Amino acid sequence: MAKRAKRVKRVRSSTNFSPNWESLSHDLVHSILEKLVYFPDYIRFSAVCKSWNSIASYHKRKHTKLNDHQLPWLLTSSKVNEQLIKFRLYNHTSTAANKISNFQLQIPQTEVFQELCLGSSHGWLFFLENLDSLLAINPLFGTIIRFPPFESSFVKAQKFVLSGDPYLGSNFEVIVVASAGARNGTVVAHLKYGNEFWTYSERFSSFYNFNFTFYKNRILGATCFGQILSVNVSSDDTSRRFEIKAINGDVDFECASVSYLVETTKNDLLMVLRCNICKCLPQVCVKYKVYKLVELNGELECVLVSNLDGHCLFLGKCQPISVLASNYPGCNEDSIYYSYADFNDNGVEEFSLEDQSVREKRNVDTLYRPLWILPSFMNDQVSWGKKIMM
Repeated sequence: MAKRAKRVKRVRSSTNFSPNWESLSHDLVHSILEKLVYFPDYIRFSAVCKSWNSIASYHKRKHTKLNDHQLPWLLTSSKVNEQLIKFRLYNHTSTAANKISNFQLQIPQTEVFQELCLGSSHGWLFFLENLDSLLAINPLFGTIIRFPPFESSFVKAQKFVLSGDPYLGSNFEVIVVASAGARNGTVVAHLKYGNEFWTYSERFSSFYNFNFTFYKNRILGATCFGQILSVNVSSDDTSRRFEIKAINGDVDFECASVSYLVETTKNDLLMVLRCNICKCLPQVCVKYKVYKLVELNGELECVLVSNLDGHCLFLGKCQPISVLASNYPGCNEDSIYYSYADFNDNGVEEFSLEDQSVREKRNVDTLYRPLWILPSFMNDQVSWGKKIMM
């Protein structure tokens, strides 16, 4: 006699069921956070519930690591009329006409501001105001940070770098490089947020193309000849001067035009030298050399490398950015993406370290020089700003 089949009781799922994410153990939630690679995933993680948002805010180190090594956006501009300039953000690896979701960018709509834009760092744009004052604007949130005015002899500020994203806390510093006049060479300024006055380096007799970075509690710089510099800022708040020392000689690289210092996801520090071989065709005849800064017996040595250890770099009028190419489809390992403006030609060049050649040169339709800019994330806030259709 056949056995009677057991009746299986069907369980109806409730349409009103919602998972209780806050009930998950903190160890499990922390393990999820540690596996995040993409910054947008970090934002989605923060938006799940108050508990997860609190955990994400607590792990500022993870936040910083993710943000500093995200795929940057390309900021472009176009003139609508004499009073209005439109700004767009693009993902250069996207296949859908490079467009990404656009936000209402909070950038002053005047040509004067754009002409005096010094570049981007940690998701902030820096502008000169009245030639003697510096302000930082977060283009997604519209937040403005105004800094104390410079000394009257500190003119033509050209470059700047932040030690970190101000949204992660007020304990950040700024370095600015400027011309001190046609006959007075170059001077570097430093400010800790909250201080009322800038401190300054001694003037260099001739103009040097300096670039600086904050690396492992140090401020390091590089000249266009590959000389590494150390900035020694006094802890005495009353001191108005600081010292810059060379800690190595020039490296063997002919006609270098600009240098960059960039930290990788593995916390290695690279120095990149860019050279225009032919001045008449600056965007065609170009090459790069990359050095890894290695500490030996307490001193930094420049070691020439032939690859980027799985990374690709984004350079230009911005804080240098490194990302792991394998994390982003469309990015090529050992490639350098350089945003440039040359006469009426604006665009992005991709240089391959592997075969030492420009792999691709892409023109960009923009009024002003295209800028790489990192996504910024307001602390304790999960919104990236007001999304609009453009």
